Amino acid sequence: MFKDKEYIVALRPYQRGILMHLLHYIDEIRPVYEISELNGIQRANVDIRELSLGKLLVENLSSEHFDVSQYSDARQTSGESKRGYQRPRCSAKG
Repeated sequence: MFKDKEYIVALRPYQRGILMHLLHYIDEIRPVYEISELNGIQRANVDIRELSLGKLLVENLSSEHFDVSQYSDARQTSGESKRGYQRPRCSAKG
């Protein structure tokens, strides 16, 4: 638990240590079409090597057995106060 919120993390070995990846609960993930700041942004030109690397990273970090919908923030569902916590908003830069 960090501050007033429980988090889901994925741990994996890396060199001589362990990396922790912070994951999001299903209710924290919004469809792209709901993010108004992304309207009108042009599609990026991605080099084939960058695309290949991205696919490789996703494949290596993916698991068929993980379902984020099985998890929830117990403090949020129990009705405990989050001391005014608000989800950060995306802001378009450019």
